[in-house]
Amino acid sequence: MANEEIWRPVPGWDETHLVSNFGRVRRSVPVQAHLANNGYLRVVLAHKRRVKTETVHALVAAAFHGPRPEGFEARHLNSDKS
Repeated sequence: MANEEIWRPVPGWDETHLVSNFGRVRRSVPVQAHLANNGYLRVVLAHKRRVKTETVHALVAAAFHGPRPEGFEARHLNSDKS
């Protein structure tokens, strides 16, 4: 079902943050994504004094494909960074 939204935990965030195959990120409420100067969507993840800014596409890749091997990068097949 290509139109079904699937949620998975963001690796390393103890299931406090989730990311979907549609590129949405949430905690108890949706996390607001911001468009960075380089064209990529970014979110700020925060939990118990730990704060980290991540790109949404990297979170989706990690949650749905596992850890990124060294020297590799996630990319958008449609070339749309947002």
